[in-house]
Order: sequence, then structure tokens, then C-alpha cells
Amino acid sequence: MRGVLDRDAADMRKPGAKKMHTRGLWSAGPNEGWCVDSYGKILLCMGIAVWGIIDKYAREELNLWAVPDACTADVPPALYLLMVRAKKGMPMQTTSNMGSETGGLAVAQTSLRQIYLPDLPLDSLPVHRSVKSVYNITRERGWRPIWEKELANVKYAYETGKISAGFHPEDPIHQGVSLWLWAKIIQLHLDDIRRENSRHRVRFQRNKLLPTGGTHGEFYKHPERWGE
Repeated sequence: MRGVLDRDAADMRKPGAKKMHTRGLWSAGPNEGWCVDSYGKILLCMGIAVWGIIDKYAREELNLWAVPDACTADVPPALYLLMVRAKKGMPMQTTSNMGSETGGLAVAQTSLRQIYLPDLPLDSLPVHRSVKSVYNITRERGWRPIWEKELANVKYAYETGKISAGFHPEDPIHQGVSLWLWAKIIQLHLDDIRRENSRHRVRFQRNKLLPTGGTHGEFYKHPERWGE
């Protein structure tokens, strides 16, 4: 359960922790790079994790999924391929946190790029980057507002409500119904988060290399408006 036990990510989110320098983040445009990772802050108590894909250029949440265990090897490549099918295209590069469960995703990304983008040089633009969580900056920065605005309240409602509801965690029927119901509830919240993220306006920042002064959705759909 790397999403819960990832010490680098946990340390980075502590109050007063030294932040990674992000001013130099740059991307050529939408879908050049997708940053992916899992979030496991509700996994231990609810048995549900979140896995997400965010576009590096636009900081647009492309999708967020509620899943039983994001560290299962089949989950990242399956969700990645669902996103490729939905977008009818693939990124030039993917970035994930280090972890054995991302191997299948890297294989899928490599295979697709070899087929559809064979002329892109591997030395200047690697197919996949597997990095420490503190360097998967675009994805890691997206988790904090998701937790503070939505998931913290969901976790509180779950923990307080299961007592009054007479929930028995050892009962397999209770377990199954709880997972089925709360996964749907969390997914509804994640869908709302994704829509809100697309409408979120980023204040203008002259020294930033990525686009500012518009919404994430505008950056993603109309990058020509923020060209040099």
C-alpha cells in the first residue's frame, strides 16, 4: 500500500516541510505529459483508494477513479488505457511515482509510442519517468485540495456514520455493501472535483513557465491563447 506508506510524499505534506522548487516546471502543451499516481489516505479506514491522471501543461485533472487497491499491478495500465481511449490519443510521456505496480503502465505507454510516435527521440523525451513522489510535482500538488475540500469530509462522515448504522467490519455482507456504496459516493465527489478543477481560474503569474491567467480547462482546450 504505497499510497499510504510513501514516506517521501507524507513528509512533503507535513506543515512546515520544505517544498520542492516548482517555478521551473515546463511543458510544451496539452498531452505532452500525463502525471499519474495513487492516493491512499482513506484506504486503511475505508478500503478505497484514488488513482488519478493530471495533464502537466494545463494542470487539468483528466480523470480520478475510486478503486479498491491502486497498487494492484493491473489497475494503473487499465485506467491509463481507458484514458487513452477516451481521449482518442496518448501523451508523449508519462510520469509516475516509483513502484512495481506502475510497470504495466510503462509497458503500455512504451508500446503505444513505439507504434504511433516512433520518430520521437528517446534520449530527449523518455517514454516514461518513474520518480520519487517529491519529483512527481504536478500530481502530488493536486492531492492536497482534493483531501481538504472533499475526502476529509467523506472520511469523517464514514467514520461517524458506521457506528450509528450498526456496521460490523467482520461481517462480509457489511463489508461488501460498504465498499460498493462508499466507492460510488467517493466517485461522485471525484467527478465533482474534476469539473471544479477544470473551471478553476489560475491567477496571472508573470514568472511562471506554464500558462496562468485562465482556467485549467482553457489551458487544456485552447493552448494557443497562451502561446509566446
